[in-house]
Amino acid sequence: MENPSITLEFPYNVAMSLFAPKNVKSTDAQFQSFLRFKNEFDPVADRLVECMHRDGKAVWEMFNHALEHGIDIVVNPPSELVEFFREVDRVPYWLDYTRLDSATDLIAMVGDEALPIFIAGLALSYVAPDANEVLIRSGDLHKKAGKRAVETLAWYNEVTAPGGLARFGAGLKACVRIRLIHAHMRRAMNGREDWNRTLLGNPIHQCIYVATIIPFSLASSLGALALGHVDVLSSKKRGDIVNLWRYIGYLVGVHPELQPADESDLWRLVWLQMHDAYKMDHITPMLGGALFGALPEILGKDESTFSGMVTLKIKRSYYGNLARIILGNRLADALSFPKYSIGIVMIAASFLKNASVNLVAKLVPGGQESVRRRQMRRRKIIMSSIIDRTNADLSFVR
Repeated sequence: MENPSITLEFPYNVAMSLFAPKNVKSTDAQFQSFLRFKNEFDPVADRLVECMHRDGKAVWEMFNHALEHGIDIVVNPPSELVEFFREVDRVPYWLDYTRLDSATDLIAMVGDEALPIFIAGLALSYVAPDANEVLIRSGDLHKKAGKRAVETLAWYNEVTAPGGLARFGAGLKACVRIRLIHAHMRRAMNGREDWNRTLLGNPIHQCIYVATIIPFSLASSLGALALGHVDVLSSKKRGDIVNLWRYIGYLVGVHPELQPADESDLWRLVWLQMHDAYKMDHITPMLGGALFGALPEILGKDESTFSGMVTLKIKRSYYGNLARIILGNRLADALSFPKYSIGIVMIAASFLKNASVNLVAKLVPGGQESVRRRQMRRRKIIMSSIIDRTNADLSFVR
């Protein structure tokens, strides 16, 4: 098979030449094997959703109780709920908690700069038509882009926080809720009259699961590197980030065959997705434009004031330029993101600042831990402000 043309463009050509294995190409047989996952879903979660619709509110209450305290203390749970939580509680043999800590510590060093990286990662999930057809039907996503982005940002913040993926950590619980919501959405899409299976295929299949997890894994590394967190140049550190997102994928119900074991696996999945999923459609610019247009709401800046207008102009330039570095021109154009501008200078300044701070922190005893704590405090304050301002629904009950 030929390389997808987009892999020959910046930044993918550079990133793949540096980080991807030389044999990243798939054979026709491998590609067809990958495509079969368009007919694979999440049967354990699907059975629980059917149980909830059959037995009503009581099962929802049992679910919340089991999520917070464990399935063993739930009285007379239905078999579907037990089956679901036995899988949630099962810890895969390959999980390395030391590597999880390494990855979350590295992301913690990024601090509040994780927000523009997140925006680029979320936008990348909007170039997959199979996912877009679901998103556009799931409730005014293009009209409520800011609030919905903040809800996903809160999930990203929790799953990448140190300790977030412990059994009763906020990140793990958020993953479990997302897994169940995907099953509810799949059931809803299957019941809609406007879901034409002949034209649109199956809703929320396993290939979509991968297409929405990969962007955050990829953006975490590329974005951190672009902003001067040069530890990402270490293959071990990048591998730790892949290990983190492998476990996140496991928790949200990604099929075991689609969970990348290492960075080489991740790039093979990226190559496959470039061939199949990331093809942009008429919904892509709608969602991308709405996301970028929601920055005033997300950042809490008032464009009607002079200071707010100037601040937003600077932020838009910074966010837009970083997104172009991470996504490349073709995808950024398809998403209606702004062109390169003065923001590239600010990103260069961020690179130099962060690279210098991280270097000094390594040389000073306790320096890295001090920087990490400061960055986490800033990130926590900003996230709390964003969530309160947008009234984001972090329960995902909707």
